[in-house]
Amino acid sequence: MPAAIRLSAAAWYGHCAPWAAELHARALYADGAFDDLHAFAEKLADGHPEHLRSLAPIQARALLFAGRQDRAEEIARHT
Repeated sequence: MPAAIRLSAAAWYGHCAPWAAELHARALYADGAFDDLHAFAEKLADGHPEHLRSLAPIQARALLFAGRQDRAEEIARHT
């Protein structure tokens, strides 16, 4: 998984496109790197808030796995 995360990060930083943001978020999710996923979403919110919609389902699932149902529901309502 570390290679997938590095490649998806390179795609994001190289293209800054919604598909690249989603790809990187999925790689972080698959690796169970939920803290890194949330940090990426916060960074995305600052620089590219228009891309957050594609991350919402992934971020909500990560929050559910982390036992944060309240926050997951909040994210799901905003999409």
